[in-house]
Amino acid sequence: MPKRSRQKRIDIDVRGEIEKQAMQGFGPAAIERNLKADPGLVQKGIPHIKTIQAIARENTPADPSAPWQLGEAGGEDAAIILPVLAVLIEASDGQLKAISNARAEWIMRLRHVAEDLPPWTIYQLAHVYMLRNERQDTTDDLDAFLAFAPWRTPEAAERYYATGAIPASFLSDVVPEEWRAVDVKGPQWFGAMADASDSERDRIELKGRKAAESFLKFRQKQDAQEPKKRTRKPRKEKGS
Repeated sequence: MPKRSRQKRIDIDVRGEIEKQAMQGFGPAAIERNLKADPGLVQKGIPHIKTIQAIARENTPADPSAPWQLGEAGGEDAAIILPVLAVLIEASDGQLKAISNARAEWIMRLRHVAEDLPPWTIYQLAHVYMLRNERQDTTDDLDAFLAFAPWRTPEAAERYYATGAIPASFLSDVVPEEWRAVDVKGPQWFGAMADASDSERDRIELKGRKAAESFLKFRQKQDAQEPKKRTRKPRKEKGS
C-alpha cells in the first residue's frame, strides 16, 4: 500500500512572510535566511527549503529581462522608476538594489494611470500583473481598482465598493479606513474563509470575492459527491 505524503501545516504568518519576500524579489535561499533571523517566525516553525522554493515559485513571475539602468532610460522614465527603486531598497534592508526591465515597464505603465499611488503599492501591483499575465489569469479586479480609484475620494470609494469588490490587502491599505465598505464581504466571503486552509485563505484574500464563490461551489460539489457513511451493525459474537 503506497505511503501517504504528510505535509506539515505551515503557519499562516510564516507563509505570508515567504510570499511577501517573494513579491519583493528575494530568492528561496535568501528567504530562508531571513526567516531564520526572525525569532518569532522560528518559534512558529520554518518550513523545509523545498517548501519555500515551491511557495516562492507560486508567487514569482518568470523574468529573464536584464536589470533596469539609469544610463539606458530617458529622464521621464527615470523620474518614475527611481522612487520605486528607493522603497524596494528600504523594504529589503538594502539586499535588493535593482528592478528588472520587464518590471520597470509595468511600473511606468501603472504610474501613468495612477500617479498618486504610493511607490511601494505600484511595485506590488506590477508584480501581481506580471504573475497573472504569465499564468493567463484574469486581472479584472486589479483593472477595476485602478478604474474606480477608490483611494482618491469618498465618492470614488463608495462607487467601487458598491460593485461588491474586495481588493487584495495591499490595495485596501491605500484606501482610508473610514471610506472602506464594512459589510461588502458578505456571507460568501466569511463562509469560505472559515472553511478554508491557510493556503486557500491566501488565495481568496489575493483574488477576492470570485475566489470565495468558486471555493464554496467546489466544497458544495465535494459534499454532494461524498458517499454517505453507512452505520454498521455490531457483529454478533459466536455462541451468543
